[in-house]
Amino acid sequence: MKIIHVMAGAAVGGAETAFVELVTAQHKAGFDVFAVCRPSRRNAEMVQNGVRLTELPFGGLFDFKTTPALKKLISEIKPDVVVTWMNRAAKKLPKNGSFKWIARFGGYYDFKNYKGVDHCVVNAPDIGRFLHEQGCPQADITFIPNFAEVAADAKPVSRAAHDTPQDAFLFLTLGRLHTNKAFDTLLKAMAQVPDAYLWIGGEGPERDSLEKLCASLGLQNRVRFLGWRDDRWALLKTCDAFVFPSRHEPFGNSFMQSWAAGRALITTASQGPSYYVKDGEDAIVTPIDDVESLAKAMKTVITDSTLRETLAAKGRQKYDQAFDKQSILQQWLDLFSKILN
Repeated sequence: MKIIHVMAGAAVGGAETAFVELVTAQHKAGFDVFAVCRPSRRNAEMVQNGVRLTELPFGGLFDFKTTPALKKLISEIKPDVVVTWMNRAAKKLPKNGSFKWIARFGGYYDFKNYKGVDHCVVNAPDIGRFLHEQGCPQADITFIPNFAEVAADAKPVSRAAHDTPQDAFLFLTLGRLHTNKAFDTLLKAMAQVPDAYLWIGGEGPERDSLEKLCASLGLQNRVRFLGWRDDRWALLKTCDAFVFPSRHEPFGNSFMQSWAAGRALITTASQGPSYYVKDGEDAIVTPIDDVESLAKAMKTVITDSTLRETLAAKGRQKYDQAFDKQSILQQWLDLFSKILN
């Protein structure tokens, strides 16, 4: 069967990373896949791995190129299935083809943009609940989580390169610098955790306000804003523990990646992580936007090395159970077969 994945996301981000990893993994597993997406540096990774790829603008109201080009490409490839990622890809997709249309949901998108869809894939059960409440039949919703392509050979990043003492306890967080990620709460908690250092990997609209907050809290000497990074596995190998402070998180790739890397996890009770984590067993879970609880959890992870090692080991075990790549690839293959039959 032939599959086209269509993504109209940003240059960087969690959904974009999941797109690259899934399409590349499906290609390596023998799926006959094509990718269509905006021009981006992430595309080079797919091309280097042999994925056939077409770049289109996926612009706004005055983009008169994308839909006709998609229609032409579909007529040439004659796919059995087209998978759209996010709203704009769904809006640009020609709806009168002979293919089956699967919409992949990584967030709480308005179902009215998906008229005519054959099936929906959600990467978190709560998104499935949301779609069903909007009128999507339960039989047309399948839950398939993300996975992480672990770079086992990644080398730790030089702490000296980021002016961080070798013997300091280092927390890491990764994500778009957006209000949903609650990095402001994390910075306020850091102010109560003396001597520890924090690296923030990510870019986004909140960077300026977060840097100002960091300065107002007197944390400039212990917090590093790294910008968007493509070496998350090297960063995870460098840190002592991972913090995921989101106030709104449908799934949350980063918490899963920290488990895959064998790092102790501190997270909040946001939607995505809450489905998987068990407080005190494979993570420390704090209430959303609770600065005091987050600071206490960070202090506990610093001082209790036994707990830290237990959280890391149990988290890795949970990752192997819940996010096994081969199992997830099989789930996609089973779904393709199901909707085509």
